[in-house]
Amino acid sequence: MSNSEKHFFSSIDNSLDITGLLGADPESKELETKNGKVLVVEIRLAVPQAKTEEPAWLNIEAWNGKAKYLATLKKGDRVRIKGSLAMDAWTTKEGEKRNKIYVLAEEVRSIPKFQGSQA
Repeated sequence: MSNSEKHFFSSIDNSLDITGLLGADPESKELETKNGKVLVVEIRLAVPQAKTEEPAWLNIEAWNGKAKYLATLKKGDRVRIKGSLAMDAWTTKEGEKRNKIYVLAEEVRSIPKFQGSQA
């Protein structure tokens, strides 16, 4: 990567603020690290698209405290996620390069369901 490319990428703000519906209950797992166990929660978030009625499906990942909160939510809950794009890259046993792009949650909030007005 050239110096001009490095400068370009360092000046970009990699942040997202999205609202959507959980497509399934959150999936939790504990990972063993050199600093002990950490909780990781993954969800699939359905986000409305402007040009179609079909939602875009985003993979969201949260760690530790944010993961604990996200794990309490259920399929169909409406949430607001603030975070950044992240990518994991690996090579399969067959030597094929793969990657996964997802949103790394930095802030998670549930949005109450609209109950309508009471007259």
